[in-house]
Amino acid sequence: MSSEDFKIAVIGAGPVGLFFALELLKRGIIVDVFEEHSRIGVPKHCAGVVSIGGLNKLCFSDGKYVLNKVRGALIHSPSGKYSLKVARRDFQAYILDREAFDQNLYYEATSRGVRVFLNSFVKDVTKTNRKTWRIAVGKGSTREYDLIVDAEGASLKIARSLGVRVPKDARLPAIQFELKGIQDIDEDFVEVFLGNRWAHGFFAWLVPLCSTEARVGLASYTRPRIMLDYLLHKHPLMRNRVKRAKIKEVNAGLVIVSGPAWRFFGDGYIMVGDAAGHVKPTTGGGIVFGMLGAKVAAEVIQEALKSGDFSRAVLKKYSELWERNYGGEFKAMKMARRIFTRLDDSKLESLIKALSREDFLEVIEKFGDMDFQRSVISRILLSPRFLFSLLKAFLA
Repeated sequence: MSSEDFKIAVIGAGPVGLFFALELLKRGIIVDVFEEHSRIGVPKHCAGVVSIGGLNKLCFSDGKYVLNKVRGALIHSPSGKYSLKVARRDFQAYILDREAFDQNLYYEATSRGVRVFLNSFVKDVTKTNRKTWRIAVGKGSTREYDLIVDAEGASLKIARSLGVRVPKDARLPAIQFELKGIQDIDEDFVEVFLGNRWAHGFFAWLVPLCSTEARVGLASYTRPRIMLDYLLHKHPLMRNRVKRAKIKEVNAGLVIVSGPAWRFFGDGYIMVGDAAGHVKPTTGGGIVFGMLGAKVAAEVIQEALKSGDFSRAVLKKYSELWERNYGGEFKAMKMARRIFTRLDDSKLESLIKALSREDFLEVIEKFGDMDFQRSVISRILLSPRFLFSLLKAFLA
């Protein structure tokens, strides 16, 4: 059967939704993309730290959407007394202008024939008697499609309409300030601030944009806005640096921290990106794995179109291929997250002190990868010295 005999709707014109539409277009399949906002790339929902290696895998080059490049990270213990410096000689990550990055994808998609409907909020999706999907767009308008692709991001409103059950602790509220006038910024390093005192259940970050501007934010189970103010005014490594800083922009959103903790396919639908839980549990970053998953989904849909069968049994291959390619990575990252979330601040302090030893740093720098973290996680977790340090931290 021809792809023209079937209609596919993508809900969400974020980077993963647009990338997915482009992947289908390469296969001769044109889709309709619905975006609730009137402008692509706003509001901003992430810190914009994306690995250069990951974008290279996806054939992205250094474009006008790159604001800065970093070589590594400074990971601070809860007290700020100990810091783990992970660095390489070459740049490891881009700091993106997310609006420009998303718009670059949008212009590429629309110029090549993808239909993107802006200011088109999809309120609901329901199955019809003909086993197609009826989507309610805006004020009373409806359209019918054979396949729904949920690329809505972390809000998961459409997921609920699809009957998907998401665990309560799968997401964390997050907030971020874009600040100017910060002192003592090292433009080569992202900074991570550990400790439940500063960010309950996750961490806080400083992402450098230039020598005086940065994105400072956190994700937390409790009161993220209050905790961010507390971080800025009370953290020993932050308070003096931001005394004269001014807020340029405030952004808030949700961070998926559970990985794919729910089924991301079903009869007549699939989910991609944040909506599928394809977000690193260790960092909350989802662009690279979201796009890699979108490539897998596009391959499966291309095959499904040959028979016109979008049943759960057919679309299950999407989950199977994703698990085969990336499941091991996510299991390792979820294990690492479980360990760290079970440590109180005093235990985290002891662990960062131990990890700052030279031998651990060598392992991280040699085997570490921002996206594919299983190798370095397994080497550290299976290290007798790490297990001894972890035991000491638990007994402290």
